[in-house]
Amino acid sequence: MKIHTSWSRFSFAILVPCFSVYAGQARSAGARIGKRASWGVNRMGWTELVHWAQRTSAAEIIWVSIGLAAQLMFSMRFIVQWIATERARASIVPESFWYFSLFGGVLLLAYACYRADPVFILGQAAGLLVYTRNIYFVWLGKQALGSTQVA
Repeated sequence: MKIHTSWSRFSFAILVPCFSVYAGQARSAGARIGKRASWGVNRMGWTELVHWAQRTSAAEIIWVSIGLAAQLMFSMRFIVQWIATERARASIVPESFWYFSLFGGVLLLAYACYRADPVFILGQAAGLLVYTRNIYFVWLGKQALGSTQVA
């Protein structure tokens, strides 16, 4: 598969199952939408992206944007943990890891509810319990530390 790097030939790779609206259109429109790779990825150029945005409701675009922002926030927790571990030269989990987990998980749960995907909903809901519990322990640790300094 040839990857184009110039802006005039830039292409987006979109997994068919992820965008059900686009996937259904790709099946019915065939080769007109874009080149289909043998491993199930459609290559979408700027023109096709604009056409997709024009055919898609504002609510759907907002929810896709929320899903992408949530995934970015959720992924940031790994970057935060990696940086903290590198600085400490030991495996640690910083407090911000749990906040990124919680807020990203809440947004992903909202997106999963919008998509009405029970597997996605159950997975995110279970994770929220873990993130909330860990934030609770972080707060308890801060409170205990504050009370020992006062005494």
